[in-house]
Parts: sequence; C-alpha cells; structure tokens
Amino acid sequence: MNNELSELVSDEKINKVWANANFGDISKRDVIKDALLQIAGGFSTGGTAAYILKELGLIRTSGEDLTKMGRRYLFYAFHPKANPTSPSHTGTADNDMTAEEFFNDPGGMFTLDFLSEEERQTIYKAIDLFVKGKLRMADRTTLNFKS
Repeated sequence: MNNELSELVSDEKINKVWANANFGDISKRDVIKDALLQIAGGFSTGGTAAYILKELGLIRTSGEDLTKMGRRYLFYAFHPKANPTSPSHTGTADNDMTAEEFFNDPGGMFTLDFLSEEERQTIYKAIDLFVKGKLRMADRTTLNFKS
C-alpha cells in the first residue's frame, strides 16, 4: 500500500467509518479512489460512498468538491511515481510533475491521445489548476470543448 495514502487516511479510520458497507470484492481503498475520481470528473457517486468520503474528510459536505486532502489522496492513488501498486511505478513521488508530463509519461497508464491537441492542452491546464487548488470542481462547467 502507498505510504502517503495511509498517512492521509489510516486503515483504522476507514474501518470505523465503513461500518457495514458492502461493495463486494472491491477493496475499501479502491472504492475510495474510484469514488473520488468520479466526483473529480463531475459525476455522482452512490450515497454510501459519498457518506464515507465525507466522513473521511475527502469531500465537502455538498459532495461536489474534493477537499485539499481529497485531492492529495486522489493524486497519490493514481500517480504512477507515487503509487507502488501502479504498473508504471518508478520511485518516489515527483510533486512538480505537470499534468502534461503525467499523461505523456511513456510508462504511464493514462493517455489523452484520442483528443485534439487543443482539448489536451485545456485538460492539462485544468488538472494543474485543480491539483494546486486554484480550480474547484464547481468551476468545471467553464471548460468547454468543441463537439
């Protein structure tokens, strides 16, 4: 498990908040990271997952914004250099890595090749602002793409 994730949210705290929630075979930390990604992408998550995230302090009470801790958790859960369980893990976290570097990492798990260059640049800028806390998820409607 990623040390940064366990430092942000301990297993004990997760178990206390989790209570009798049941998500099948999915690990608790996988449920947390997947639900955070859904919310960061502007999608809703189930009520139980949202309750757990709120209780852990990873999303605001409105359920539409990640807290600073939630953004950090999401970053460490998916960042290939920070997450030792990632197939592309190469060492310690590089907190100065930009979104463009992240998505263009040859060993990375994610790609935006299916988008136009203009769309990719807009996404890179939005992610960099979001990670720095300068873009709230409530602002996501201002990012427009050509259809």
